[in-house]
Amino acid sequence: MALVSEATIDTIERDQESYEIAKKNIILLNMQDRINLHLADALLFDENVLTEKYDLLFIHAAKAQ
Repeated sequence: MALVSEATIDTIERDQESYEIAKKNIILLNMQDRINLHLADALLFDENVLTEKYDLLFIHAAKAQ
């Protein structure tokens, strides 16, 4: 993400370990005001929680599902 960008990110982590790693990295990079972290299965996530308009949606999932 470019340093001058006004972009915000919502990331949904499915497992607790990945969530904790992401949280640690977000804090380490002081990006709490630009990155919103959620703990959930993205395919079951309540989209009403996300109120922004998105330019891009990317789901990295197991290909067998």
